[in-house]
Amino acid sequence: MSETETPEIPELEQDEAVAPRPEEDVADVARAEPDTEPHA
Repeated sequence: MSETETPEIPELEQDEAVAPRPEEDVADVARAEPDTEPHA
């Protein structure tokens, strides 16, 4: 990439500009490790 080219910066969607709710952070932590337990 040359110095005259500027990388395209994607604009945030409206919902990406809002901070996540606390329960969304908890869900992200819960999904951080894969569930390896068998499900029947």
